[in-house]
Amino acid sequence: MHTYEHHYTSGKAAVPLSKCTILGAAIGNFQVLSTEKHPVTKEGPVIDYETSSFMQAGELLGVVFGVLLNMVLTETEIMIFLVVLLTYNSYNTLKKGVTKWNAETKAKEAAEKEAAKESDKDAETKEGDKSASGGSVELTVSTRGDDETDLTMNELESDDDKADASEKGQKPVEINAATEESNVQFPRWAYAIIISMTLYTVLYASMKSPSFKLLWPCGDLTAVYWIWYFTPVLFLGGAMLAVARILKKSYETKRAAGWEYTGYTKAEEWLLENDEKVKAAEGGEGDDEEREAILAKKKEAEETGYVKLEDAPYYDMVWTNANLWKFPKTALLAGLAAGLLGIGGGMVLGPLFIEIGMQPTVAKSSCAFMILWTGLSGVIQYWMADKLGWQLALYFIMVGYCSGQIGQRGLKQVIKATGRESIVILLLGGIIGLACISMVVTGSISIDQKAQCGDYDFWTPSVEEFGCKYFEDYYYGHRR
Repeated sequence: MHTYEHHYTSGKAAVPLSKCTILGAAIGNFQVLSTEKHPVTKEGPVIDYETSSFMQAGELLGVVFGVLLNMVLTETEIMIFLVVLLTYNSYNTLKKGVTKWNAETKAKEAAEKEAAKESDKDAETKEGDKSASGGSVELTVSTRGDDETDLTMNELESDDDKADASEKGQKPVEINAATEESNVQFPRWAYAIIISMTLYTVLYASMKSPSFKLLWPCGDLTAVYWIWYFTPVLFLGGAMLAVARILKKSYETKRAAGWEYTGYTKAEEWLLENDEKVKAAEGGEGDDEEREAILAKKKEAEETGYVKLEDAPYYDMVWTNANLWKFPKTALLAGLAAGLLGIGGGMVLGPLFIEIGMQPTVAKSSCAFMILWTGLSGVIQYWMADKLGWQLALYFIMVGYCSGQIGQRGLKQVIKATGRESIVILLLGGIIGLACISMVVTGSISIDQKAQCGDYDFWTPSVEEFGCKYFEDYYYGHRR
């Protein structure tokens, strides 16, 4: 459809319009999600701004190197990578979705049994009350001396709250400050960093684009071109470091205050509960596997202040030093795959967020937030390259917006009616699987057509797109 609309030309004409549709859907999603609260705690935004900001910087940096590989490798080699990655992501996501569906079914059945038991108890209590009503009634009068202290309910509740906080190792003042910070619906630091990265990405792509005669790898500008090509390492790498410092400070503040993370137990609680097991493991008792697991958890407790629970419904992100080192590498690989294969970051990051145990609705919302900025950046770049008219762009943005609204609100109603968030995971896995099949079919047709024309090299990488001649041919060819 997109190709038909754009002067019946090649498939490349569909790409800018597809970006417009994606941007429209992302705007619609953001309109709905930006004011939503966390689906479980009902506090704080449904978008995980910490993870989104951190991963966005790494993903954009990875895309730079992914695009570089995309320009060098052949279509056949790229197709193989595409099949392997999307098949793996689709399988793992669907597997995770089925597991969560089964867990939800068991939880539902257990809740129904518990409700039935409560109903039976209520019935028995009513029968007992009816029997007792025919007997004698004993009246007891309670008196209180003047010297006794009269505690109000508010005072009792206040004391109970303080006792609970003290038992949990929490510091009320610090907890309140950390809670207030976490519940900010639109954190300024996150938007400042993401908007800065988006503006830089537009400038970066425009400067080295063959559509503009600004910076080409020709003559004296060759060295300048390659220096500029790798400036994202400094800018986006710097943004990633800035976000890492913010996350580390937030984690240390929460840990000092006794913050409770979903899916984790605090170190002191775990060490107290497993004191005998730890001593036995340190003494060399038990089988090797169990002993290593206990000692690993003890080390985790001492280093991070928390121990990850097994089979939790979902996990909050705990920004320990290990995670602050691990996630940039993961984001770089995700961006590398997205740039190499020419696919949306959501097909890589969505399954990744599910894999690390993020709450499904939060994972979906965080991905949608990231796609908003990459989509905006892409549309601006295509418009600046004169590959997109504003009328057609506006039309497809509106199409995307309306379809995104229908999808977002429809999915929300389905989850509300069924109580199954596993539907989000199953839909994501299914869409990735269908995309994989579609891309393989269209890619195979394209390769076959090129092979029939002759002189098509299936395997030898090429650096032709980095030559001065390619830039000149592209620039003057698009202005005829």
